[in-house]
Amino acid sequence: MKYTFLLALLTTSCSNPLGDSTGVSSKFNPAEELGLISFPEITGLTNQSEYTATKTWEWSCSTAPCSYRYSVSQSSSASLSDDYYDTTTTSVTSGGGTFYLHVKAKNQYDNESDALTVSALVDALGPVFDGTSVDSSAGDGTIVKSPTLVWPVATDEHNEVSSYEVAIANDNGDSTCGENDFSSSLTL
Repeated sequence: MKYTFLLALLTTSCSNPLGDSTGVSSKFNPAEELGLISFPEITGLTNQSEYTATKTWEWSCSTAPCSYRYSVSQSSSASLSDDYYDTTTTSVTSGGGTFYLHVKAKNQYDNESDALTVSALVDALGPVFDGTSVDSSAGDGTIVKSPTLVWPVATDEHNEVSSYEVAIANDNGDSTCGENDFSSSLTL
């Protein structure tokens, strides 16, 4: 069992054996000088409220050097391992929704911070696009020279679909490209 004792003298001056008086700084904190109350605080992390395609978190400690245990999940509840590492960065590069980073720091005196949780909105998923069809008949069975390419409106759980880009190639390798804002058809 480990015990720590702290003796604090509440005085503004001291006398040496010859009777000379010396002043004691009111800013002197023996516990801080001995490293007994230097609890680390995690710095550099904030919540992110706008969707981005990826998220990279970087953090540090107020009482460096520190080691960290952390996890990234889609749960707001922290689930941290027992092991500490020197790592100060992590990323989310796939998936979509709200991701949480949970971090806890430990300084050189084995003092631990409270767990800090921050969140970020990530949308690394493309829009859902479900099939196309080509209307190439005039309704009477004859083939038309300018068919209409039709597709269902794409959906994205986290962002709006702002435009479609279509490329069509023939047997000769010639292609036609076009961008069509907020629509679900293109006549060639």
